[in-house]
Amino acid sequence: MIWVATILFCIVLVEVALRLPFGNALSALTRSTQRASRTMASRRISDHWKEKAIGAYAGRTFRASGTLAVLILGLAAVAAAFAWVLGAILGRDLFAFLLTLPGLLLSAFVASLYAWMRMRRAPSEGYSATDRLLHRLALGRPAIAEMSFDMDQARGGLDIAGVTAARHVFVAGLARAGTTVLMRRFHASGAFRSLTYRDMPFVLAPRLWASVSGASRKATAVTERAHGDSLTVSADSPEALDEVFWRVFEGESYIQPDRLVPHRVGTDLVSKFRRYVAAVLGGTGASRYLSKNNNNILRLGTIRAAFPNALILIPFRNPADHAGSLLSQHVRFEGLHRDDPFAQSYMTWLAHHEFGSDHRPFVMAGDRPAGSPLSVEYWLTIWCDVYEWLLETAPEDAVFVSYEALCDDPNVWNRLANAASVPVETISDGGFKRSRSTYELAEDDVLRARAGDILSRLLQRSERDGD
Repeated sequence: MIWVATILFCIVLVEVALRLPFGNALSALTRSTQRASRTMASRRISDHWKEKAIGAYAGRTFRASGTLAVLILGLAAVAAAFAWVLGAILGRDLFAFLLTLPGLLLSAFVASLYAWMRMRRAPSEGYSATDRLLHRLALGRPAIAEMSFDMDQARGGLDIAGVTAARHVFVAGLARAGTTVLMRRFHASGAFRSLTYRDMPFVLAPRLWASVSGASRKATAVTERAHGDSLTVSADSPEALDEVFWRVFEGESYIQPDRLVPHRVGTDLVSKFRRYVAAVLGGTGASRYLSKNNNNILRLGTIRAAFPNALILIPFRNPADHAGSLLSQHVRFEGLHRDDPFAQSYMTWLAHHEFGSDHRPFVMAGDRPAGSPLSVEYWLTIWCDVYEWLLETAPEDAVFVSYEALCDDPNVWNRLANAASVPVETISDGGFKRSRSTYELAEDDVLRARAGDILSRLLQRSERDGD
């Protein structure tokens, strides 16, 4: 762990150094010394004016040197404080290790490599070389993720009681059920704090990363997301990033090599999740958390235990259209992952296995669905298994939401907005729009009948929940 701590120490220190105005101080010092040298060497300037100019340049040099000294002392203070915190978490003296030959070599190598990569851009992929390195360290190494969480939690100041009692909103269903546009409508109300891409990659340390990165207020480009469904994303877009918490602390209990399965967690982890949500909200002025995480269907009982007053929403969609949309995305993401292995690793780190090369279906009970993921029947089977299981196991007060009804009947949104205590007039990008699948179901009468029966029960439940 001391090696992991040293790597994290170097990364944070380089990030802090890059955000301090060392460049301005060095430029000012260089300009003043160069101008003084040119003045002294000039034959066109009298000795009288040289004396006056040198005095002025000496003052500028002194001020620039003083600024540089303050910056160096400030960086040293940050380094000392950060090393002390890391050492306290580890229960070891990080200073002592850094002063050994292995510590000096490791820190020099990591800091130099990271600083070099920090200034270098990847050719065209949208993630710089540094971004990729940071993601691999922060997300691909559970030890670093856990340490970042502990450091963020060590700052204290969390309102656990207030967070536990708040009316948070959790949106969870199968992907392609309208979960993203529903979440964005709530997020546009301004009543919630969600994790966004600005929290990446140290998503388990939201407060610490915001203070270290310093870039959280930068404007970023708005682009269409990888799904190709006209929804745009930017650094401020809310996303299902809290799954990193469950993967890091509970992954082995529900992420299996060929599937994802339901799981219940102990009271200690429920308490830790409350503290995590409190950290996400901490310092933002928001008191309510908004999560869109489809994997939460595997742990809705845990969500309810953590937050008794939360509003849990389970969107569903016409099964034929839903299955066709899942198949389309699976084909699309297989191609993306084939062309860019980092994109596949990225989704694996976020435990997003809905589709693509690392697809692992939800298996609520029994065996994996039969057939090929390139057939629409495969996805229809998943739809049936998941929503039948949710009808039987979801918390009694969870609200099932028909996406088609949400598109066609404004009163559906009005009821949800009122239930969440947000303005009905809230508008966001994307909107609730119907879309139809281009895939035709094969003649599997049993599967079609099963899907129709489950849809009927879902519609009845959603009508009951809307009363």
